[in-house]
Amino acid sequence: MPWAMAHDASEYHVQMDESARRRNQPTHGAPEVMFGILALVALAVGAIGWLWITVTAFSDGDMLWGIGCLVLSPLCLVYGFLNLDELKVPLAMVVGGGVSQVAIGILGAVLS
Repeated sequence: MPWAMAHDASEYHVQMDESARRRNQPTHGAPEVMFGILALVALAVGAIGWLWITVTAFSDGDMLWGIGCLVLSPLCLVYGFLNLDELKVPLAMVVGGGVSQVAIGILGAVLS
């Protein structure tokens, strides 16, 4: 019987040590949530720029470019560079959104 009581007491100390360790550890969930939110914002910025370029292609009467931008999104970059004087802002949004997503992904992988 004394052995059982000693065993229970040592188990209690192990549990106490583990809970004390957990309290002192930093929270690991916050950076992942922050990187997720930043990635969604970058995705939204890139999608708005892509949609802007596609709508502009259709409204300028370039039906094939518009369909091409819908089907193959990299064509938006080509169309944006061909019409750079008109599409500076949406092209910057698409490129900035893509670069930001890659940077956030790399930074998230390195820091986690």
